[in-house]
Amino acid sequence: MIVIQPYCLILISPFTMIIDQRIGTATFLPLDSLQTPSPESTERIRAMAENDRRFRLAADVIRVNDEYRRAVLYAVGNTVVCDSLDVAREVCFSRRGSSSTEDRLKAVTISGAVISKAGTMTGGITNDDSNRAGKWSEQKLEELRSEKEALQVEKAALDSQVGRGSGGYTAKAEDLRNTIGNLRNKEQYIKSDLEYSKKRLVEQKSLSKASQQMFSKLQIQGTQCEKAVQEATAELEKHRQVVRDIEDEHYGPFREATGIKDLRAYDEAIGKARVEFVRQRTEIREHLAKLTARKKYEDEKDFEDILSKATSKKVKHESKLQIAEEKEENIVAKVSEAQAK
Repeated sequence: MIVIQPYCLILISPFTMIIDQRIGTATFLPLDSLQTPSPESTERIRAMAENDRRFRLAADVIRVNDEYRRAVLYAVGNTVVCDSLDVAREVCFSRRGSSSTEDRLKAVTISGAVISKAGTMTGGITNDDSNRAGKWSEQKLEELRSEKEALQVEKAALDSQVGRGSGGYTAKAEDLRNTIGNLRNKEQYIKSDLEYSKKRLVEQKSLSKASQQMFSKLQIQGTQCEKAVQEATAELEKHRQVVRDIEDEHYGPFREATGIKDLRAYDEAIGKARVEFVRQRTEIREHLAKLTARKKYEDEKDFEDILSKATSKKVKHESKLQIAEEKEENIVAKVSEAQAK
């Protein structure tokens, strides 16, 4: 398999060599258009592998330069490498909880067995494997047996130190694996948080730098404005002094004739008197306007009509009173006659 980097020119000589020397079939993989598994699915399987420790992603156990990593992912996908066939069956069937081929994983074992996504298994021992197995000498087997016994003795010693009986070291190792898995997950979260914090820090630094630049510009502008205000104030005071000099020159004869020393105090006193006069005049005018409106309202009333109405009403009441008195006299006479009877 020959990997072609993105946008790289392909020379004619490799093709000529393949055809002339009949080397075989060559597959060219353009890295910029390869379809690889999604990063989410890869990270999910990698997290499962870190927690289990009995299988690994095939892409993680293959050493390759970063520039060719995409070609490896295209070739192996999310295939996992398992310690044994039992682990491979558990990963491909039991752990998934679904019979769909899309949810299953392709798994290979160290011994060479393969479980595809469809569920088919391929395995066994070939003649080459048998020939390689026959190369082990008795001396090598003896050395391995000795190493095994030494490891068993060391394991028993560790179990006794832990103090948990025959399964103490295994339990302790399992606890350590779980702790390591939790720490690695925590490390991933911390790394993500750290990357986010770094990005935020860069943004805040950029914002702070921009704010400092703006503040420096504003300081310069503020200094310029203060200087301009000071110059304008000095110019104003200069013009005020010119006005004072002109006023002193113009009002000099009046001051000498009247004996007034401070014209500004005199002007302020006259101004206050004028303001008070204007205020009183305004109040009098307002009061006069109210009285005028009240007089006009009273003048518009028709008292003759009111008096005639009252007179006619009086006449009616007097006639009613006379009738009532006559009735009273009749009633009193009747009462007297009744009492006499």
